[in-house]
Amino acid sequence: MRKPAAHRLPLILIVVLATLAAASVCIAQPDLYPHALGGQWDYPLVPADHDGMVISDCRLSPTLPGDVMGTYWNWFFVNNGGEPTADITQVTLFLDGASTYLTSTWPAGILGGYNLDLGPTTIPGGRHTLEMRVDPDDLIAESDETNNNWAHPFVWTPYELTHGVTVTREAPPDRGGGWDAVPSGVDLWYNCDGYRFESVGWWNAVLVRAHDDGDDYDCRLHAPSTGSLDGFAANQGYASRPAGRLDAVLVNRNVTGSVDWDVGVIKVTGGGSDYSAVWEWSAGFAFGDSLVTAWAADEYLQLYEFQISVGDTGWVMAEVRADSPDQVFTAAWFDRDFATGDLADADGSEATSGGFARIFIHIQESGYYCLALYRDPVDGDGACDVSLKIAPALIDFAAYQPGGWHSPMVPRPAPDGAPGAVALPDTLHGNVLGTYTNFAYQNLSPVTLPSLPPSNQVYVYLDDAPLIWYGISGISGWGNLTMNSPSPRTVSGGRHTLTMRLDYTGEHAELDEVNNDWGEQYCWSPLEVPLGTTVTRPEPAPALAGIDHLGSGEPFHYNCDGLRLPGGPGWWKAMVAMKESGNGWVELYECLQGTKDGFDVPLASSYLHHGQSGFVWINLNMTPDRPFDVGVSDFVDTGEDYTAEAVVSNLVDVDPEGYYGPFGMSAGRSLHLQEFGLEAGWHSFYLQNLNGTVAWGMTLHSAADPYGDKLEYFPHGYAYEGSAGEGAAFAVEILDPGYYCLAVWRRNHDDLDQGGSYWLRVMRGATDVSDPAGETPSPTLTRLVGARPNPFNPRTSIAFELAESAEVELAIVDLAGRQVATLFSGTLPAGPHDVAWNGEDDRGRPLPSSTYFALLNVNGVTERCKLALVR
Repeated sequence: MRKPAAHRLPLILIVVLATLAAASVCIAQPDLYPHALGGQWDYPLVPADHDGMVISDCRLSPTLPGDVMGTYWNWFFVNNGGEPTADITQVTLFLDGASTYLTSTWPAGILGGYNLDLGPTTIPGGRHTLEMRVDPDDLIAESDETNNNWAHPFVWTPYELTHGVTVTREAPPDRGGGWDAVPSGVDLWYNCDGYRFESVGWWNAVLVRAHDDGDDYDCRLHAPSTGSLDGFAANQGYASRPAGRLDAVLVNRNVTGSVDWDVGVIKVTGGGSDYSAVWEWSAGFAFGDSLVTAWAADEYLQLYEFQISVGDTGWVMAEVRADSPDQVFTAAWFDRDFATGDLADADGSEATSGGFARIFIHIQESGYYCLALYRDPVDGDGACDVSLKIAPALIDFAAYQPGGWHSPMVPRPAPDGAPGAVALPDTLHGNVLGTYTNFAYQNLSPVTLPSLPPSNQVYVYLDDAPLIWYGISGISGWGNLTMNSPSPRTVSGGRHTLTMRLDYTGEHAELDEVNNDWGEQYCWSPLEVPLGTTVTRPEPAPALAGIDHLGSGEPFHYNCDGLRLPGGPGWWKAMVAMKESGNGWVELYECLQGTKDGFDVPLASSYLHHGQSGFVWINLNMTPDRPFDVGVSDFVDTGEDYTAEAVVSNLVDVDPEGYYGPFGMSAGRSLHLQEFGLEAGWHSFYLQNLNGTVAWGMTLHSAADPYGDKLEYFPHGYAYEGSAGEGAAFAVEILDPGYYCLAVWRRNHDDLDQGGSYWLRVMRGATDVSDPAGETPSPTLTRLVGARPNPFNPRTSIAFELAESAEVELAIVDLAGRQVATLFSGTLPAGPHDVAWNGEDDRGRPLPSSTYFALLNVNGVTERCKLALVR
């Protein structure tokens, strides 16, 4: 900047100053104040676009150049007091009340002063308040200390924006900086940084964002400034969103034509962070089309113009989907008649939730419309992809929960549902014609659907099988409909998934074709199976049927056919099920309470595997007698019935020794529970098969456990490998005396239609159960016998024999050779042994379905066998 020149006072100026001073000779102190030399200066402080000003003619330039070093300063002050100044006088120039541009000094004893052609300096384009302060630090005692400052707003030519090029600037000025020194009667408009753009694109926008989300910088749209006193005044669009949000002003050239526009950037609140401004214009978009747009980092707004023809008027929708559900975008819709304004002037807008947004606009006239897609800095600014679709709006069926309804789909035990009230029922009666369905749906679109032909239906499904259907009527835009069915249906007891599927045949194009279904699980009262009886039941529904249609948000539990095991006489009870083929589960539960709390968390689970039986048992020596529920589920749809039997135990003997029986099992039955009171010590059990076509299995179940399943047996207490007609035997060591249950069960569905019988012999001690008359021989070889069952889920038993007492380690390794579980490590006596494995690692975590190996290490010699875990 050029140094200020020290000007000598011309004779005419001395005369003027002396005259001014003589007019106030009564004043005993100096009085310094800015002064426009009458008729020769426009203002006490005059900015200019050139140098060469003279004291006798100092005028404001018609235009002032912004953003270049081209502004010169000229100022004038007088001493209107009765005394000359005794000290040095300072004159300081300010811009917008904050920036000190320069300070000039004048010697003591003066009557006034002036400076010409100070500068040049650079002033940002826009509107700014220029101020001079005489004796700014009040070092000179004056008769009037309130008239030392003078200011006036001026306009500098704005910065010319280039399309798509981001401009980064320092913080805009204080919007009211310097106003306290502006004389009354002068129109005041906010100080601002100024930009200019030409409306070249059909839709144009200038957007502004502060680099600190805590700073609030607004922007305004103005007609183009025309001189140093004209511009950045009344606005034609005012973007005033809060800190952290994007501000933008828009122009529709279809309405305004190709003209220039100015944009002023204003500081509202906050600190002094830099900010960015950029000019964008619209891209063309074919109505009815969709596209994916790539957003660069720090990109905040895109504009799309599309044409609505006469045939496309009506309801129109725009859909936005971001590839990141955490990224928030807003779609804002502008009518064809929009001329100028800001984002808040949109005719409709919607922010994404979970990365998706949809807005509807009712368009009545053809023309060119605009969709502005933008995001706020505070919500993130990373690179991402966004898909956009603008097309005619369609209907959109979805489930709907009216007030007074438990949910959109509610079964009731009576036809008592009403449009305004369908509560969760206390009871749903299974296995009888007595379930009434109630459902409600809505149209999530403003598009009205007229009455539909009868082929349009709502289907109600039970465990993915059709239960009932209804013809649906038309539905208005944003409307909803309810259905309270008068027609009952039969639902088997147990837990089931009830779903409704709207427009299931897909005859109507919708905005969203994946929100038509809704489902929830309910429980129906089970079928009681009296102790000692057998029932034949239809195949259970697939355990996971309907899981893809749930809408309730509740945890999903297996669908099942529900049976009830009643209380009553007997110390051990069981429910056994068998089907010809396919896999499934038999699971034990506490009794159902209401219609939601039941058949959920099993007390015990038994696997049904390809024609073999599964059963769950209760030891009433260890838990109070009461009814229990049993759920039978299926994984493979074979279309076959299954049989179930409620079994109660027979107390055979206490401290048994000798032969018992014969016991007969009639055709259609598959399980006996034989209770024995066993003392501590070794006991040998032998089953002699009296029927050459029946294959038996037997397992001993612990006196200490309240519940269990077929494969939860006492250690070594199992035998079920023999062929049809063969016997079975095992020996166990009882440590804790008590009442144990020997379960004798039919192994295969193939012989279910045959009767069978057997003898039992129980001997004290570890005798040779294959030859009850002899002694139990010690194994002659140490070997790993194998695992049963195999494949398995959820547990298997690994058997091995020791020829002599030895240090033993039994471990499980995976296919990569990593040891995942140690089942036993220690000393064992000679004889047969088995160890159970539940498919978990050493930390108790379930392992996935795979092949594993059991490794038996005895005295440095390792044997292994393959295990197949099938979840």
